[in-house]
Amino acid sequence: MATEFDNSLHWGFFLTGTTLTSETGKYVRVSELVLSALRAAGVFSNMVDGTVAPATDKLWLDKNFDPAVLKEWDATGASWVPMTYGRLFGRAAVDKLTVTGGTGNAVVVSQPIGFQANRLYLVTPTADNSGATTINVAGVGTYAVKYGDGSDVGATEFTTGRQAVLFFTGARFEVVFPLNELSSAVLAAQAAQAAAEAAATSLNLPAIQPGDASKTLVIKQDASGYLLSRTWFNVLAFGAIGNGVADDTVAIQAAIDAAAAIGGGTVYFPASSYLVSEGSTATVAIMVSTNDIYLAGDGAGASIIRLANNQNCNIISVDGGASLLTGGGIRGLEIDGNRTNQNAGHGIRLDWASNFVIQDFYVHDAYHYGIGAQGGEISGVTITRGLIKDTGGDGIDFKNLEDINRANFISDVTVVNFGLDTVGSPTQAGIDCRGPVHISNIAISGAPADGTGVRFRQGELLDSMGFGAHRSSLKGFDIRMGAAATGLGVNVFARDVVVSDGYVSGGHRGVQVGELRCRVSQVTCEGTASEGFHTIESAPYEGDGAIFTACVALNNTLRGFRATADGTQFIGCQAIGNVGHGFLIDGAADGTKIIGGRANGNGANVGNSGTNTIIRNLEGFKTSANLISGSLTLDSTGSKTAVIPHGLGVTPALQDVALTFLRETAVADHGIAFLQVDGVDATNVNVRARVSTASATVGATFKIGVRIDALAG
Repeated sequence: MATEFDNSLHWGFFLTGTTLTSETGKYVRVSELVLSALRAAGVFSNMVDGTVAPATDKLWLDKNFDPAVLKEWDATGASWVPMTYGRLFGRAAVDKLTVTGGTGNAVVVSQPIGFQANRLYLVTPTADNSGATTINVAGVGTYAVKYGDGSDVGATEFTTGRQAVLFFTGARFEVVFPLNELSSAVLAAQAAQAAAEAAATSLNLPAIQPGDASKTLVIKQDASGYLLSRTWFNVLAFGAIGNGVADDTVAIQAAIDAAAAIGGGTVYFPASSYLVSEGSTATVAIMVSTNDIYLAGDGAGASIIRLANNQNCNIISVDGGASLLTGGGIRGLEIDGNRTNQNAGHGIRLDWASNFVIQDFYVHDAYHYGIGAQGGEISGVTITRGLIKDTGGDGIDFKNLEDINRANFISDVTVVNFGLDTVGSPTQAGIDCRGPVHISNIAISGAPADGTGVRFRQGELLDSMGFGAHRSSLKGFDIRMGAAATGLGVNVFARDVVVSDGYVSGGHRGVQVGELRCRVSQVTCEGTASEGFHTIESAPYEGDGAIFTACVALNNTLRGFRATADGTQFIGCQAIGNVGHGFLIDGAADGTKIIGGRANGNGANVGNSGTNTIIRNLEGFKTSANLISGSLTLDSTGSKTAVIPHGLGVTPALQDVALTFLRETAVADHGIAFLQVDGVDATNVNVRARVSTASATVGATFKIGVRIDALAG
């Protein structure tokens, strides 16, 4: 250890009082401080310090020496021997980057074999930098060099010949060890050690989990080189037991508070089951209230947080309070709400949070919401790659109490069996949005009888002022409502919402639109108890101006498509095998358009009671025809009449019919006073022509051509 912790860098001087005297100034060994920090982070949790040797499976910081010597048990020699750098830190390989050119501020390196994200790299600059620095990896791209908190490296921190160890995130290089004099000395020592051992081509550094570079320890220091903090906080190092029986609430909160004290960090839950209860904050077990706190585990089924019986609180609460919390996240955790033994609480609750990420998660058995974004501003929050199951209320609930237009995001999430709490069940949804949310690639099943798969609606406050899920979107979804008697697959009560590329089966209604200018495309609704698609008017909301494109209504019990609101457009939509109407336009609907598409095998393909309805080119429902009457005599004067079957699915209006005189015999000595439509009914068109001058050619005849464009606008 003498090489790694040279006496010239061994001492730090700390002031313990307000006035510097011989009694208030204390010398501290920096080497022991670093080792203690590594042990607290869980890296050297097996290190024991003292004057008596521990068990042989431990590391021993032997304080019979000054400075203390870190030793390991040598089974071959049956003795304690000083630890070498290579054996101590031989866990995560660091690949070299070879500098080929560039400048101090824009370093160019050749591409190493197997260059990829989440690995450590060693670079030796060939010129001093003067400020912010980038590294161009030939053939790959140019990446900024940053500290873990996003700050740039300072001038001359990249120095000629001084090695720097960097972690490549895929988007940038992050400094693993600060580029100051202390780390320079450490790097110089390890280079000397490597040369002495084998002229090695790579370095080794510690990783908390072998093979997982995402858990590499990061150390922060101030400009003077003093150790400030660790950014990885292992809850076991703070006293958590992780046996699913002992209450770990205090230890977990201590780890979070320690991370908060240094401006952020990752609180790590190694694979275990952690029992929690209501903590120091009322109705909360685990509280995150500061920026950039990340709770990370080893995945669902491995790192489990379970709420103890009768706690009736939120398991994890992320709450910025009066100020907006920014950054942070939850990853790789299973949250068990123990619902049957509670009477209140959510799995995860967010208040006053932005840019927070919840990913790779499993939340189940929450008494109310699985994840509830409830109070204050909620913006830029991402929920991705997770499962929510068996919740008393909504699977995910987003509110918007601050009229913030910045959207949140949900993707690759499955919700199963929501709304199990019968109290207030009409409000339950798989995903409920009262703030702007963009949702993609989701699956929902197991709805209660009156639940909703995905719901977009007005906010909690004044609807007319714009609070709510306006301008949200849903793309890529599979919603199985089952026997939900009054349930809705997708319910839109917010303006300008876009719904696309999805499937709904079962329930009362597939997609319901009750607010302005919504667009629905490439969605199939099958087997509902009522309509596949419906635009409604229910004061004070109006689903006017909705556009449905390339949608399919299949085998629904009543109707495929129904328009009650004004200005509904069905473009290229298909209604097939519905028991009632394929398309139904109610009397309250004005300006409905059906353009193209298909109606086939329905109880009735189209029913139209609306005003100013336009139907064009709908297969299975003729609204236009070109007809010709039989032969009429032209060699005598007077009125000539014909009755022509039109074969349309609608009764044309008189103004929908146009007539043309068609001369059958090639004569010119005749006169036609007029052509007219005498009447139209559901079956026939009655037409008339008046011959004012008869042809001298006996047997001369003519016909009447009829063009009908019904509901053509």
